[in-house]
Amino acid sequence: MHRGDGGGIIKRSDNFLGIDIGGTNVRLGVVTPDSTLENAEIFSTKQIAGADAADRLLDVIYQYKKNLPYDVDAIAMGFPSTINRDRTVVLSTPNIEGFDNLDIIDQFEEKLQVPVLIEKDTCMLMHYDLDRHDISDGILIGYYIGTGLGNIILIDGKVIVGKDGVAGELGHIPILDRHDKCGCGLEGCSELYVAGLGLERLQRERFSETPIAKIFTVQGQTEEIRYFIESMAKIIVTEINILNPDYIILGGGVIGMTDFPYDLLIDYIHQFTRKPLPGDSLNIIRSDFSNPYNGVIGAGLFARKQLEGAGK
Repeated sequence: MHRGDGGGIIKRSDNFLGIDIGGTNVRLGVVTPDSTLENAEIFSTKQIAGADAADRLLDVIYQYKKNLPYDVDAIAMGFPSTINRDRTVVLSTPNIEGFDNLDIIDQFEEKLQVPVLIEKDTCMLMHYDLDRHDISDGILIGYYIGTGLGNIILIDGKVIVGKDGVAGELGHIPILDRHDKCGCGLEGCSELYVAGLGLERLQRERFSETPIAKIFTVQGQTEEIRYFIESMAKIIVTEINILNPDYIILGGGVIGMTDFPYDLLIDYIHQFTRKPLPGDSLNIIRSDFSNPYNGVIGAGLFARKQLEGAGK
């Protein structure tokens, strides 16, 4: 329980609203005291993208919360974005129009009347995986490869955000002699070649007769696909060799595609990692792909953890 502004005792419900904002869809739902998901909903990101994006998102959340049959103790949102160090402003969202320089917290808390938390979407996905695998300490690196290359680093449960809040942008490491323009404004960013953006281009330019959903099933043994997986592994290994993590989590929509050559990716990761260590001690976990609401559940778990840590 915690005290309200008037000094009265407010009983906590231990329900948390999690929101996963993606480039295509926004998902939301309530994580209950037993960590199950209720009242799950989904809508197109186009519904809130563009001018007045923050206001439109706030209106959707307000109506959703108003219609719930119970209270929530906090709301946590995962953005595919860079976020400032204080975790109050969404700085840049290359793949969603209108989600740049959004000052979220004060406006949302005033209208919603509960604590509001924001983080990178990869942080929410990792919190789901941490809970599922009962991991609480050590150095962890998460790679969530979807449209872009999502990356998150945790050390003993704490997200490493960096001086300005934008650490872990592995998808924007420049690739030598590549000059394609990235949505972030730079050229040659790694996620253009080793994530969904690169896979879509490969399908368009080399395998146009194969639907993107079947590209690994039909073209998985081709030289082009093997090179795509090899390039993905090299980017992943770059960070592994720097941080020597206790755990490595591999997830995201691309890795979850039908017939994705996961064993080939693991082989390449082992091949390129420095020997004997950390190469001989890698602990690689494949993220669970069975539920598209993992990011929502992870956001709810994140909110619970943050409030418990703050003693609220």
